[in-house]
Amino acid sequence: MIAETGKLVGMDLVEVNPILDVQNRTASLAVDFALSALGRRIWNGGA
Repeated sequence: MIAETGKLVGMDLVEVNPILDVQNRTASLAVDFALSALGRRIWNGGA
């Protein structure tokens, strides 16, 4: 919804620590979050 407003001007993603990241899950979530904020839809309705 934020991307649809066109008002997002900045965003910080912090504390993705590869040493503590189990199977790269946190890094993948951070990427999904960033893409979603920029307009990519990541929710597919559970399919």
